Amino acid sequence: MRRQSTTGTSTNPKRPRASAATCSTSNRRTRGAWKLLGLAITDRFPSGPVGLLEQAVQAFEKLPDEYERTYHLGVAWERAAKSHVEKNESHSAVAAFEHALALFEAAERLRPDLPDPVLRWNRCVRLLNSHPSLRAAMVAPREDEVHLGD
Repeated sequence: MRRQSTTGTSTNPKRPRASAATCSTSNRRTRGAWKLLGLAITDRFPSGPVGLLEQAVQAFEKLPDEYERTYHLGVAWERAAKSHVEKNESHSAVAAFEHALALFEAAERLRPDLPDPVLRWNRCVRLLNSHPSLRAAMVAPREDEVHLGD
């Protein structure tokens, strides 16, 4: 019969204990896997089926670090906006860019030492200001929801 220590780990000498380093490595791998999955899904936005944004959001929401989660959700919305631009869905693109901008602002507040959220925020604003159909969509009557496909 195996004895359990007070910490709940097995005292069986044949079974190695998980060290803090092992758990940390496992958490990094899991975090990296969710990040890669989310980014891979966003790469499919232009030609993929409906529902990919929701799948990317689900993957990024599993990231344990609040900054990484917020920043990568912003990336997903930015990529969705660009996909809408390519499909001439200007109103949906503007709404998606607005989601991305809000997320990049939140990420910047979480980690003001990192430039990535500010750079992405600026890129979104440049696209909104330079693309004629997006400028027109910003002043036209608006729909409050993003169209995710047919």
